[in-house]
Parts: sequence; structure tokens; C-alpha cells
Amino acid sequence: MSNAVVVKEADRSIINSNVQKFCSLMQKGMSAIQEACVTYVNTIQLYPESKEEFVSFNPLISASTWHAMELIGLGKLCVEFMTMPSKYLQLIQAMPPSEQIKLTEKIQVLSYDGTPKMCDFEELTETQKYQVLSPHRVRTIAQQRTYIEDYKLKKLHFVDITTKSTSPTKPYRIFNEGSKWKLSVNKPTIFTKETLLRILTEMRPKDNRKTVEVSSAQLIKKK
Repeated sequence: MSNAVVVKEADRSIINSNVQKFCSLMQKGMSAIQEACVTYVNTIQLYPESKEEFVSFNPLISASTWHAMELIGLGKLCVEFMTMPSKYLQLIQAMPPSEQIKLTEKIQVLSYDGTPKMCDFEELTETQKYQVLSPHRVRTIAQQRTYIEDYKLKKLHFVDITTKSTSPTKPYRIFNEGSKWKLSVNKPTIFTKETLLRILTEMRPKDNRKTVEVSSAQLIKKK
């Protein structure tokens, strides 16, 4: 029994040592990448034609990564985002470094049920990444709530980062029960005038739809 404990302690010591070594090497690697990006930018600024030489000597580096490296060398992007997809770079590079660094740690994200949750940026869906990113800062919970409400009005579509599930494109369902039309709402929804007119139209036979649309529009206009 004691031998098993000794082995586990020895393994733990090896693991801890390797973790520390890994972190140290990664820090050195990030510093080296930062220095390489600065060197790259300084060189192409002095000798623009040298850009093609950098690319030809490093064919495995993608165009988007070269773009990110240039931003890093210019001091516009944290080195941690060198491999970030280009579609997010424009928003991230507009943020000051103090805001960019927040994305390297767990951030507060407002989930679909209205509950703030701590998540890594990489764990978020594309929809939620745009929810968190604003042109100049990481959005607060209050700002995310405002963004979500505006997004619902425009798209009537939302993805939950905690379950990865997608709600119906329409948050409501129209159906006929007997001789009555019914409207079933799947979640709290703000209806625009255009949506209400479309619902009224769908609740009427095709031959009466034109009349219903006109009368409904006139009714709303009068109000």
C-alpha cells in the first residue's frame, strides 16, 4: 500500500515538473513570437519588397496568420490571438490591450435563459462571440442583454451557448384547431407590426388575405 502511495507521489512530482517546464517554454515561445512579429513589421516597413521573401521562406503560414502577425508587430493585437479566425480580428484589434486580455481568461456571458455564466471565449458559438465582442470593448452583461434584445428583433433566432441548442427560427406557431385559428408562442417575444400583419395574414384563407392585410394596416396606422 505504501509503495503505491510512493509511486503516486513520484508521478505527481514528475507531472508538476513537466507542467512548470511546459508553461516556462510557452512563455518563452510567446515572447519569441512577439519579437518575431516586431522584426517582421520593422523589416517590411523599411523594405516593402521583403514581404514576399518572408512568405516564400515560410509557406506553411496562412495569409490570415500573416495578417495577425502584422497586427501583433504593430502593437494592435495580443500575441495570444495570432491564430484567431480573421472574421473576429477586426473587432478584437479595435479594442485596447486591456480589453483584449480579458478574452484570454474566462468572461461573463449572458445565456439564453438570462443567467450570466463564466466561459472561455473559445467555448462560445459564433453567435455568442459576436454578442461578447463590440468594436471597442468586451460587452458587459447589461450591454449583452441589450444586444440580445436587438438581435431577437432582427433575426428572431438565438443559440444557447450552454446547451448548443438552436431555438426555432420563428418563436411562435400558427395552427388551426377545429374552426379556430390559434397562436402558440414558444418563448417571450416582441412582435413588430410587420410580424403581426404576417400572422393575421396566415390566419386567413388565401382569397381573403389581401383584404385582411389592408384593413390591419389601416387599423394600426389609425392607432
